[in-house]
Amino acid sequence: MAQPSPLKLRVHDSEDLETLSALLQDALVSRDNMTYLRRAKRFVLVASRFRWESLPEDAHARLKAREGASEDASFEEDEATDKVPFERANSGICFDHVVRAHSFGLEQSAKGRFLELLAIQPYKEGVELIFAGGAAIRLEVSRLRCHMEDLSEPWPTQWCPEHDLDDTVEGGRGN
Repeated sequence: MAQPSPLKLRVHDSEDLETLSALLQDALVSRDNMTYLRRAKRFVLVASRFRWESLPEDAHARLKAREGASEDASFEEDEATDKVPFERANSGICFDHVVRAHSFGLEQSAKGRFLELLAIQPYKEGVELIFAGGAAIRLEVSRLRCHMEDLSEPWPTQWCPEHDLDDTVEGGRGN
């Protein structure tokens, strides 16, 4: 089977933002790999993106069967293909026209630690990046413009993100 092309995506409206959010759900982001470039009016980050679009055909059934297993359950290599069933890739994300960036729940002592991106949602005059554990980054933008591009070849992983129903995102941080 041929390797899929690296993803490239441009975001100009809320529908595009919804697609971006789905593609970046469960991405791992180091605090050291995101920054606000005030003079350039850009917010940039590099994320280790879980490639939801590359799930094997039987992955949903296998994930369903895993429910109730221990939290650190993983999948073994597929015996028929010697392939680990999941993939990640590094992706660069750039938000343009950023007037201000505010963070919530991100401690300075957390530098070097990874955050799990749950969703990217529209918020009043901008966009909110919502992370597990209640952390968020709110970007005020003069207009919505973002692009994402895979920067690396995908690599295999046997770990698939999973969420409790309580982890669903309902409207971000509020106010």
